[in-house]
Amino acid sequence: MPAPARWFRSMWPASAASRPGSRSRTLAEAYNVPVAPHFLMELHVALACGVPNGQWVEHIPQLETITSTQLEVRDGYAYPSPGPGIGIAWDWDAIQAKQLDSPILVS
Repeated sequence: MPAPARWFRSMWPASAASRPGSRSRTLAEAYNVPVAPHFLMELHVALACGVPNGQWVEHIPQLETITSTQLEVRDGYAYPSPGPGIGIAWDWDAIQAKQLDSPILVS
């Protein structure tokens, strides 16, 4: 039998509302396995606050160039957005500026 998991890394945006995502978080909670959401930290910090075994949220500042607000991190703690919505305020002008006029073909 394999050793028990010490933590569980979840891709919650893809599974947050899905039945498998819900089951995985429920199993992690039942066995007291900390969950560590991965990707889209602005969204995940609120989700991690909503489960008793949410322990870590990765901070990868990947969205800073295309959002008008940033994830608040103070003294090693991330804080969910105080406003309505998912915590991501898209900067549509910055997104449009990064769009390509034509696709890049890779052969």
